[in-house]
Amino acid sequence: GSKTAQALDALAIDNPKGRGFVVANELEAKRAYVLVRRLRALGTEANRMVAVISHNAKTIPDLGVKMDRIVCDVPCSGDGTLRKNRGLMHHWVPHYGLQLHSTQVQIAMRGIALLEVGGLMVYSTCSFNPLEDEAVVSALLQKCGDSIELLESASMLEGLRTRQGLTSWEVVDDTGMVFRSLKQAQARSRPRSCRNRFRPTMWPPTDPAILAALPRCVRLLPSAGDTGGFFVALFKKCKPLASPHTSAPKSSDKKRRFRPETVARIENKVKTADVGQDLAAWAKQAPAAGLRIVAFGAKEEIVAQSADAERLALSPKRQRF
Repeated sequence: GSKTAQALDALAIDNPKGRGFVVANELEAKRAYVLVRRLRALGTEANRMVAVISHNAKTIPDLGVKMDRIVCDVPCSGDGTLRKNRGLMHHWVPHYGLQLHSTQVQIAMRGIALLEVGGLMVYSTCSFNPLEDEAVVSALLQKCGDSIELLESASMLEGLRTRQGLTSWEVVDDTGMVFRSLKQAQARSRPRSCRNRFRPTMWPPTDPAILAALPRCVRLLPSAGDTGGFFVALFKKCKPLASPHTSAPKSSDKKRRFRPETVARIENKVKTADVGQDLAAWAKQAPAAGLRIVAFGAKEEIVAQSADAERLALSPKRQRF
């Protein structure tokens, strides 16, 4: 919840009328409820400008209001957290990056689609694996073309020692075998089950313009600043995306869809919730669009329990704070 809290703090600066709002998405139901509890400690005014949702980030629907700022903190292998999570080194394997790359690209692409022209999106991981970092950034630049621009951001991190993004890296499997191309990886990788994980975008780009842009990414090394490990890339949306990238992919996760009675209950609570006017306008279409709102507003909390949440057997005490 720290990133959400900082976003709310930034929104509150020079904003006496309480305009704008923050939407925090957490796919895992239990973690979403924990986030709600932490946000409640920020007070009434802050909670009037925030909604917590639990939705597949690859398929978040467009409710007609584009976002000015997006923090796209994607699922990652987490090797940058080894200083506090030392047990990770005993089971970390390159396959983690191979498995996550496509998901990370899809989430980031959806974020860019939901971003307002002129808006900014931060792509971040707590991983050092270039397949999760620079390879994803390269894939976004290839897919979006001149619709987005990768900005220099190291100068904004005052007081932190940073490193530039990589322009070359190797793609390996769990045995340590190095592959020079997708064709070679699909033919020789071991175990065979990993072969379908490889994607063309995992290899360093050949476009000189993209190679020149990658050093604008930021790597935060624990050894440089006595911190955890982190990767950051800052994008600006320059113009709308081409039509194939603007609509959300259809979700096949039927277990997480709302029941009709749940949609009706949420719609009623959205109308009466104590929220800012901008958040209220955005949320009107959320239930019908299938967006799972976990908490909404300062006084009225919505617990939109879908089928998968019921399977988690969350007790009433855990559902409401």
